[in-house]
Amino acid sequence: MNEPLYDFPVSYTFRAYEAELEGITLPSIDPPRDLPEVKEPPIVRRLYWQQQVESERIDVRRKLALLFKEIDSIKAGVNRGTKKYKY
Repeated sequence: MNEPLYDFPVSYTFRAYEAELEGITLPSIDPPRDLPEVKEPPIVRRLYWQQQVESERIDVRRKLALLFKEIDSIKAGVNRGTKKYKY
């Protein structure tokens, strides 16, 4: 699996790019050299990412189930020939 090139959010890189176009220097996000570099192992990032994706899948499944339930109730009403309004 391809590891991300950077550990910081993409939004920061986009802001840095915009600032560079305008000649503004943003503060560096590199860790100071005198401090030891602390990074999460790739497996931790991957597990967090998988957890996020799974929670989004569950949300989508729930929304789809509600949508199909609503569609089925509409079809059932139409197929029975019931009319909401009488003329």
